[in-house]
Amino acid sequence: MAGQISSMINPSKKIALVGVLRRGSPLADQIGESLVRDFYRESPLRIDLSIKRYSDDLKLLHPHTQLTEDPALLGLDLRGVIT
Repeated sequence: MAGQISSMINPSKKIALVGVLRRGSPLADQIGESLVRDFYRESPLRIDLSIKRYSDDLKLLHPHTQLTEDPALLGLDLRGVIT
């Protein structure tokens, strides 16, 4: 995945990887590490989202998706960043 991302994005562009907590976050971390280590890219900005609707066994927990806002991300300027 990191190779595909690296080949599609101009090296001068900043990248933000968004991981959905719990399962998507480790994957975003691995992709970010590979971009730096294997493709000599600048370390991407990492953002984690806490989204809940289903339990781990895929039973419906909430009738509507719940997004928990992270106050630290409120002032984040993503203009010019590829997510």
